[in-house]
Amino acid sequence: MTVPASPSPGAPMRTRPLSAGHLRALEAVARHLNFRAAADELALTQSAVSRQIQSLEDEVGVALFLRHTRAVELTSAGAQLLRAVVPSLERIDAAVRLIRRTAGRKSVAITTWASFASMWLIPRLEAFQSEYPDIDIRIDATDTSVDLETSDIDIALRYKRPAQVGADAIRLFGEQL
Repeated sequence: MTVPASPSPGAPMRTRPLSAGHLRALEAVARHLNFRAAADELALTQSAVSRQIQSLEDEVGVALFLRHTRAVELTSAGAQLLRAVVPSLERIDAAVRLIRRTAGRKSVAITTWASFASMWLIPRLEAFQSEYPDIDIRIDATDTSVDLETSDIDIALRYKRPAQVGADAIRLFGEQL
């Protein structure tokens, strides 16, 4: 016997955002086609997962699963929602992994001329990275002047005459071009 778990026809549709927990329950139940296995994976009770799916079905307005005596089957609407949910959850999980992996890491953005970057700066970065492995360095090789107050650049290395630099400039070399 098949029992659809759909809301009554003509029931008002709600428009609040869907719960991420409900979407994770959808993905787990659809993958396992079993509420108990999904519940075990999600560290929830079977009834909690069942309530999440029922709530999601109420929110969407249609049955997402057909419940059989000992089995669960995804409906076409459930499959359609699942196709949207899986890539979204994968992107969220990837973003969280990246955030966790880079937590506590610092970064420095440097802009300089391409010739200076290749001839002087980059050859010295290996030693710096060995000593400070938790600092990510981004190099922007451009001739364009950068406003350090408004850009995301931390350090600008430029050839300038003393009369052209501001009070916050530090002289690195004394060569003349």
